[in-house]
Amino acid sequence: MNRWFFLLLACLTLFLWSCEKPFDPQIAEEPAQLVINSQFSPNLPILVTLTHSRPILSNEPFETISDANIEIFEDGQPWTTLDFFPLAENQLSSYYTNLNKEPVEGRRYEIRVQADGYPLAIASDEIPLMNYSIQSFNFSHKNAVGDEFFDLEINDQVSDDNFYHVVFNILTYEYLAINTDTMFTFLSQKRTAFALNDFQPGISVEEDSYVVPLSHKEGFLISDNLFSQNQNTFRLQVNAEELLNNEPNKIALAVVVELRSVSESYYEYFRSVAAQSYVQENPLLNPIEVYNNVENGYGNFSSYNSVSSPKIWR
Repeated sequence: MNRWFFLLLACLTLFLWSCEKPFDPQIAEEPAQLVINSQFSPNLPILVTLTHSRPILSNEPFETISDANIEIFEDGQPWTTLDFFPLAENQLSSYYTNLNKEPVEGRRYEIRVQADGYPLAIASDEIPLMNYSIQSFNFSHKNAVGDEFFDLEINDQVSDDNFYHVVFNILTYEYLAINTDTMFTFLSQKRTAFALNDFQPGISVEEDSYVVPLSHKEGFLISDNLFSQNQNTFRLQVNAEELLNNEPNKIALAVVVELRSVSESYYEYFRSVAAQSYVQENPLLNPIEVYNNVENGYGNFSSYNSVSSPKIWR
């Protein structure tokens, strides 16, 4: 009896296996659309990178579109057209610009991009006014083990909804040690990673969604929803030792903080990019859709205004 049972079971297994069909999911592919990327500020030409979207399963590199017609409007009036500049040495990508035209704070700029085979793509943003300031930026104290800390205080207009991007720049000497001699080679300034040590009063990065650390040494974002209605100064404390001494063969001489007042489109775009990066490292979390302010396309066309602190020398 057992022999017939196992024979029947083997035949049934073989039958089910023979009925299997390969599963090939069909993913609908949307038509390619223009991808616009530009973050612009007063007194600097607008630079725009232009590519097109690609299928979700594609591993092909993004291709730059070099023959588009790009017009910029200022407060609804024709302002300029942008020319294409191909990739050159020490550049990350090719771009469109007009080196003779610089935008002005408080005005709205609209971009219109036409390229063969794509619908007209449009986006706009208004450059924030300079209605904020760095109230103070200085080294504050050392702890018991000798770590240095410095404070950054921001003066914010509590009557407005403002968004900020804080970036630290480090002035360093790079050196080469040969036996007992040290040779200093050159002076350089670059952005650097940092450790957020404490927020006053009582705000931590992990618990407060109004503070968003960015990747690739690009600082962090702040929404002024963080401020109370009767408090327009925000104090940030950062570990200076981790900020200044994070690379070998370099001596940090000074630090400069750049405070950007950014538009809501700028803030939402980089906040969503940071959130997506975090989700990619945690596959069990829900996917994040990157913020898009381009009509008939993808990307981000947004603006900021900035002020820098004086150098703090060590």
